[in-house]
Amino acid sequence: MPLKIKITWIFCILIIFFGFLGSSVKSKMEMSSKMSTKKELAANKEFDRKMQAQKAPPPDPIKELQELNAMGKFSEAIELATELAKLNPDSARVFTWWGISLVKANRNSEAMDKFERSALLNATNTKTFLYWGLALSMDKRLDEAMEKYEAAVTLDPENARAYAYWGSALSQQGKYKEAAEKLVLAINANKFEPMSYGLLVDMYYHSKQYKQAWEIVKKSRELNISISEASLKRLVDAFPEPMTGATP
Repeated sequence: MPLKIKITWIFCILIIFFGFLGSSVKSKMEMSSKMSTKKELAANKEFDRKMQAQKAPPPDPIKELQELNAMGKFSEAIELATELAKLNPDSARVFTWWGISLVKANRNSEAMDKFERSALLNATNTKTFLYWGLALSMDKRLDEAMEKYEAAVTLDPENARAYAYWGSALSQQGKYKEAAEKLVLAINANKFEPMSYGLLVDMYYHSKQYKQAWEIVKKSRELNISISEASLKRLVDAFPEPMTGATP
């Protein structure tokens, strides 16, 4: 083989070899780059996840207590409140909701010291006194209950439910006129306060204020608030419903 041809042949071989070698190296570099990119993306996602977890507010245990009560899971609410009180012995809200959960579970006597503890920690929570009064009422300790209702409306003069409970306690003592006054205040504070209408009809019935009773019945109908059939029947028997627009 002539020398010139031989040199040309060797040169071509070298070009092919280095071309193949370069292609192989490039392929490996591309694969390595892709793997690095995947690892980097995964690392970024993990970092973002941790950052989001740090930014997210911690769950509100009181909200969980409220939700359990709303679902009627009173035993679970009591268990949670018991644990929360161990972790937060100076949280008035925890003791208030512990007491509320006990009241709803008909464990009134156990609720008393929870409300007392809450009031010592914070004497400005209307709900504490409202449910404390309810627990006392359910135990027939009416005078003590009314003291708590009075405390509740002192803190919140527009608390219709506190006036309604107060009126109910007075009615159980046969103080119909005073009870009616509280129930009127309840309706004035919130015209949609449902328990006040039926109670007020009964108070007017017992006080022989039949026309006033029928006026409350009329208002309740306009607001689609029901009055018990027993209350309406005895009112009809005592004083038939006046005809609207009737001539005196």
